[in-house]
Amino acid sequence: MANDAAKKRMKANAAALALMRSFLAVTNVVYAMSMVVVAIRHAPLTRGLVLWAAYLGVEGGLYAFLSSSAAPVRDAQGVLVSAGTDLAAPGFIEYTRDALTVTTSAHALCAATAWGSLLLLSVPMYAVYMAAYATARRSSNALSAIGGGAEGTPTAALPGRAQEGNRRARRASGRR
Repeated sequence: MANDAAKKRMKANAAALALMRSFLAVTNVVYAMSMVVVAIRHAPLTRGLVLWAAYLGVEGGLYAFLSSSAAPVRDAQGVLVSAGTDLAAPGFIEYTRDALTVTTSAHALCAATAWGSLLLLSVPMYAVYMAAYATARRSSNALSAIGGGAEGTPTAALPGRAQEGNRRARRASGRR
């Protein structure tokens, strides 16, 4: 079949979206039950409702983006034109799925402890780590290119550098 791969991608995307929906539903039910328990004990619901609304907004936006990206495109006759974006693809879709997973996990942790939102700090901390790693790698590559940084890099092999060496080697090559 010509669209066999597209149909497989549609099924894989539908399974991934169903898993995300169930994870979101379980998280929200657990959080709602924890809010009821806290409200029965002693605390007002204001903080919990604001936090719940914030999490629902972020999670809903991320899920809506992923589901619209994975939606299949059909022509006027109903023939499948595109199966939608592969939700297992690396890049922006992968980062969006990771953000949804971290946000939902932090939401679930907030049901157990007030410190659960600190899990959200893992995303910018990872971004800072990756930026620092890329900068360090780029600067070490630049230093090795000019001959000032990397150990074990012979200066004769670097572009633009005059060949240095002992006198015998220079005489043998005909240079002074």
